Amino acid sequence: MIQTEDIIGKVFAITATTVTYFNKLQLESTTSTTIAINPPIPDLQTYVNRFQELVPLAEQHASLSHITIAELKTKIYNKTAQQGHYTCTARITEIDELRTWFYVKCPKCGNKAYPEKDHFVCLDDDIEEEEAIFMYCLNAKITDNTDSIEAVFYNEALNDIVKISCRDMVIDLGNRNPKVFPNKITSIKEEPKLLHIAVKGNNNIAVNKAENPRTFQPATPDPKKRTLAQLPDSDKKAKH
Repeated sequence: MIQTEDIIGKVFAITATTVTYFNKLQLESTTSTTIAINPPIPDLQTYVNRFQELVPLAEQHASLSHITIAELKTKIYNKTAQQGHYTCTARITEIDELRTWFYVKCPKCGNKAYPEKDHFVCLDDDIEEEEAIFMYCLNAKITDNTDSIEAVFYNEALNDIVKISCRDMVIDLGNRNPKVFPNKITSIKEEPKLLHIAVKGNNNIAVNKAENPRTFQPATPDPKKRTLAQLPDSDKKAKH
């Protein structure tokens, strides 16, 4: 029931489960179980940040395969990347400005909501602005040194890059038109990022998270050990 491309780094609210034991304690669903992803609760992002900090990101995503875009396209073409999850170091080279960069969700039913005068409405609910949930959704082309591919940056990924929530971008900074792209969005092009991506069932590429590329520090030489070049000539002869 849960779309896997949307779950990385999210908070789950799960109700009406039964505690059972099978080698270890576990929770089993019942006919009354409901699951909500990122439910509209106060300080949701605080909880997301708290849980992400418990384990280093490198360990959280150690099971994800790093892949080039050329390799990814080959997998898609050969139909071996269905529902796959990967990391890819790439940069945004184009932004599709014919699409929108954010949308609004209803906090009650989770469906998309649309502006109407001074509030938002969905098919079932009438929503005040302070209740609405603003979500990034950016269509772009990502490129590495092997190829390019179209991808969709979802809320958390774009939040990682621009360092400001979608609500603050829209409400506090006054960017209320989803078809007018603010400079904070357009200026992210050409920045290399480590992208956590998922291949959806229709072969669309979803970017669920973005980090700065990892850099590796060179090993610190052991001060007690000297290289051959540092040895006296007599010791060099002895070594040979």
